[in-house]
Amino acid sequence: MDEELTLEELLQEIAEANMLDWLTDKNLGSILKSLEDQRSMQETLNTPQLSKAELAAHINWAPTTLTTTPRQTLGMIRQAGQKEVRSLTVPSYMSDARTEMYPSLKLCATVGHPWGNANSSSKVAEACRASQGGVDELDVAINIGLLLDKMYLDLFNELREIRMSATKCSMLKVSLQTYLLDDKQKLAACILAYMAGFHCLKTSAGALINHQGERVYTSELDVSLLSQVAGFTNQKVEAVGNMADRIVALYLIAAGADFIGTSDLDQLTKKPANCI
Repeated sequence: MDEELTLEELLQEIAEANMLDWLTDKNLGSILKSLEDQRSMQETLNTPQLSKAELAAHINWAPTTLTTTPRQTLGMIRQAGQKEVRSLTVPSYMSDARTEMYPSLKLCATVGHPWGNANSSSKVAEACRASQGGVDELDVAINIGLLLDKMYLDLFNELREIRMSATKCSMLKVSLQTYLLDDKQKLAACILAYMAGFHCLKTSAGALINHQGERVYTSELDVSLLSQVAGFTNQKVEAVGNMADRIVALYLIAAGADFIGTSDLDQLTKKPANCI
């Protein structure tokens, strides 16, 4: 392990040896340096020009709150279908709420939200129930504590068990809470999610509040880092959290986000700024 590895080589070593011992600070630091060098050579971001309908195709709407009722959820499904957004996140107990009126609308259920620190068996059971209920996608909150303590095998096993229980879902997302992590931790989490079979890397599980109780915003640097990793792993990237307006969403798409997650759909669709 003395030689510096590229991200592609690291992924290959882990896969072939079936070992996570390669996730050392040295290897992660070396890869981050390589990715940073690549970013420095990239040109300035060009914000895309998207029509309202084109932007809607990138939006994953997550309006559910603590007081959302089943009846309100059904209304949100109708609204999401009419707005032609990509997907709607529903409570896991409403995973069977699909309607044939909007066949292109994908339904996503949450697992372990918002903190991700429920025990593994309960998260697996929640994922299995939602998958059997008929949702297309799962949004799984990562266990930050396991990641911070570098308990990589435990975290990998939890993610893999969730993936194996969700046999009917076409996409599994992992919410990383990047604003709480340093770059090595972000990279390790991305690699673990990839090795466990997850398809999409999310910057966070929702609105961003730091340790001081202050509102923070999605970082284009985090989106760019996740996008670089996804370029090697063939995953998608979703930027989530405190989208100020449509211009911010378009900027994050330029930074590498495939999807934009928001709880405030009107904030992203009502203003014509920078859109056709």
